[in-house]
Amino acid sequence: MTTVTLNKWGNSTGIRIPKTILDTLEFKQGEQLDMNVSGNEVILKKHVKQSQVTIEELFHEYNGDIFQAQPFVFEQTGNEKW
Repeated sequence: MTTVTLNKWGNSTGIRIPKTILDTLEFKQGEQLDMNVSGNEVILKKHVKQSQVTIEELFHEYNGDIFQAQPFVFEQTGNEKW
């Protein structure tokens, strides 16, 4: 485990990630990361840019048939009021 220190960085607070960890994770300087909090942990992941999909690409396998579905009706199981 590596210990880092929180430091003031302008109006924010930052940490420095050691080069050995950056190399292990293949993170590059200037690269965007996604940051999430889970409990008391901070999780950093490489940001994956989602590609733009055109309407033609989205519906390329659609043949024009209308999907018919029956509505699903929930039965009352308690004191629900519908």
